[in-house]
Amino acid sequence: MQKLSLDHFHLPAERKYHIYRIHGSEVSQQPHTHSYYQICYVAYGRVEHQQDHSTVPLTAGDAFIVPPGFVHQILFPDPEVCLYSLSFQEDLFHAGFSQSNVYHFMTALKLETMETERIPIRMKVTADRARQQTLQALLDALIREQDSTSAQELTAAGSLIAATMCILSQCYFADDTAHLQQMAAY
Repeated sequence: MQKLSLDHFHLPAERKYHIYRIHGSEVSQQPHTHSYYQICYVAYGRVEHQQDHSTVPLTAGDAFIVPPGFVHQILFPDPEVCLYSLSFQEDLFHAGFSQSNVYHFMTALKLETMETERIPIRMKVTADRARQQTLQALLDALIREQDSTSAQELTAAGSLIAATMCILSQCYFADDTAHLQQMAAY
């Protein structure tokens, strides 16, 4: 099984995230794990998210968030698919981020978490129409920022990723209001 790090993307040392739109990936179709968080969001088409031979279909507006160390694979049965794949390291965020709800959500997803009650990793979360539009706008902004050569434009990644995680955490617990309130208390 392959264990991926951000080095896989051949990034400059100061870059703590990678985002791109993909229409298929040989690496992701094999069981793998990584040393970073990964968010995948389906813009259109269909993919299958798989873990331990359990397959969950994802279509437009669906996403998943996986923490470091989570073994999974992504299958592309639909040739007409567009998937945003966002990979990032936790140390992308500023020191004060550790007091945020998003940080507590990320920590609770970790497989080895000790700081808080661990929450189950879901193979799929679904965003409503308004959240879909916001997610796509945030992900597109991250792509533009990543491709920018202007130093002034390379400063918003942490905030954009935190906003993306915030929206996905809302989707994560949309049908579990009690758990969302518990996370908000952190």
